[in-house]
Amino acid sequence: MRLLIVTNRLPITVVQTYGEFSFESSPGGLSTGLTSFLAAGAAGMEYVWIGWPGATLIGDVEQIKAKIYADHRAYPVFLSEEDMELFSTFSMKRV
Repeated sequence: MRLLIVTNRLPITVVQTYGEFSFESSPGGLSTGLTSFLAAGAAGMEYVWIGWPGATLIGDVEQIKAKIYADHRAYPVFLSEEDMELFSTFSMKRV
């Protein structure tokens, strides 16, 4: 059986500084809870986590996708700045 996790954010955030990439843990209860559950073994379940990596990137997106998948079993969905602005605007209206 394979678990497919689809959330707004990945459990890691990609940070781009002067063309270099690094990864940090994403804040939030859902991410923290699911990460703990998966780290505990999740009954040996195979999984992949799909979501936004917290940044709009400039550069070799395919290389970043491969690294995130290999290191975190996650598949990043990159959004444009315009998409993020629309999401933020929509989210604020719903509050």
